[in-house]
Amino acid sequence: MTTVIHTQVTGQPFVNVAKHERMVDPASLTAHQQRMLWEGIKILDPFLADLITGDANIAALKQTFNASVQFTVPDFNRYLQAGLKALEERKP
Repeated sequence: MTTVIHTQVTGQPFVNVAKHERMVDPASLTAHQQRMLWEGIKILDPFLADLITGDANIAALKQTFNASVQFTVPDFNRYLQAGLKALEERKP
């Protein structure tokens, strides 16, 4: 949580509080976790999968600013569980 103190026009200070969700950076994951995440994204959100892999603007951001796609913890968990299930179903 971030607390920011501002000064109002009247000169009296006030406080705004902004809540930030925890994020997961796929670059910090193991190769196996990345594979499970990717499988889950392809299953649950094919549009996002296409956007991540094929959008020229996303590619430009990655190249220019070293940007990466990050996920909220609930989204990460949802994709990871779906990917794990998909990979387990493919096992012989």
